[in-house]
Amino acid sequence: MKFKILTYGCAMNKADSECIAGIINEKFNAEIEEYFVDDVKNFDIDEEKINSGNNFLIINTCIVKQPTENKILDLMRKIEQRQENGGIKNVVICGCLPAAYPEVSARFKFSFIGTNVSDINKAIEETIEGKKFVQIEKQKNKVSIPKFSFNKFISIIPISEGCISNCSYCSTKLARKNLTSYMEEEITQTIKKAVQCGAKEIYLTGQDTGCYGIDIQCKDIQCNIVGLLEKISEVPGKFKARVGMMNPDFALKFLDDLIEIFKNEKFYRFIHIPVQSGSNKILADMKRNYLVEDFIEVAEKFKTIKASISTDIIVGFPTETDDDFKHSIELIKKIKPDLLNLSKFYIRKGTIAEKNIRTKRWKHDTKIAKERSLLISKIFREISIENNQKWLNWEGEILIDEIENNILIGRNFAYKKIHIRGNSNKEDNKDLLGKFMNCKIIKARKILEGEILEKF
Repeated sequence: MKFKILTYGCAMNKADSECIAGIINEKFNAEIEEYFVDDVKNFDIDEEKINSGNNFLIINTCIVKQPTENKILDLMRKIEQRQENGGIKNVVICGCLPAAYPEVSARFKFSFIGTNVSDINKAIEETIEGKKFVQIEKQKNKVSIPKFSFNKFISIIPISEGCISNCSYCSTKLARKNLTSYMEEEITQTIKKAVQCGAKEIYLTGQDTGCYGIDIQCKDIQCNIVGLLEKISEVPGKFKARVGMMNPDFALKFLDDLIEIFKNEKFYRFIHIPVQSGSNKILADMKRNYLVEDFIEVAEKFKTIKASISTDIIVGFPTETDDDFKHSIELIKKIKPDLLNLSKFYIRKGTIAEKNIRTKRWKHDTKIAKERSLLISKIFREISIENNQKWLNWEGEILIDEIENNILIGRNFAYKKIHIRGNSNKEDNKDLLGKFMNCKIIKARKILEGEILEKF
């Protein structure tokens, strides 16, 4: 039997898919393929008619944005229609869609398990028997679950799930619920095992890594993100850790300690701090627990150690005026982030924003959101080129962690993505995966291009 996993969404979802693959591998010792985000378009449901009885499809879903949810639901409808004509019959839907909106399970014949990946084996067994399995619960602990890494040099390790915020627009909270932090010892032991098995890059994931440990303070254990990162820095072996998204309020709380930790060579000098808006009025309506000034302080402090700054902006929020939007533009021009995750506001069912729009307290204008998105995209393209040009002629160590169309992808200390033309022999290129080497950046425009100087 062959298993195919379609993964939509964030690094947490990818970590869940690796847990699912690990559980399947232990139980069935089967062939497993994963299609992640952009690769999902390469999945041809019509080809699944071949040996459809021996194939098993798992769709790990995302609901952050309405268009993504619509694509997933459309794919599910197409698969169900084709089942009557020899299409793939064994299907399990998991992830945030059924976790947030369990009523979706009544609309399809598939099995559903939500975010509790431990239920996958039971779901598979009952689905193969022709039964519909539905059990939607939150996973208690994912750290110790065996994983099957699709890139053996990158290990994605969740340090927590859920958060303590209640943002007015966010549907992820409906799926991932309140904060559950995993114990430091479990996390560090998992990292040790991953490094011993050859991992060179560690992704530490969570909905908000900054609030890690707050939920276990009552157990007489002083636990927070700073203490966890200090322990991770003591793990033996040569590797680079990337800390996942951290909201500005917690980044500010631990700012000085975080700066010192990020100077450690075990960590990429890269921080993802989502500001969402340049207007304090909009941040209040979004129920974000910080001010624009807090974000600026964090970003500016990280820039002193030459860290890359990634942030998020939502445009077209229902209460966003022209002046509020101008504040977001001014903020982006001031901070000049290295990465910008730009989103148009979407109405997400079950959120405070959706209720306010439904009761006509707020008004949503999709045309304005589109116009503002195009404008900020244009501004950021110029900023991105300006930022990249500062790296021209830089020399230093990089880690090769991916290959894209015969192009080696390396990351330097600031997690900058550097493209290096590979050899004509693809096998030689594969041998470079997971290797540290010296590189020089020789071109810097929309992308950074480099050349290898020395292999270690």
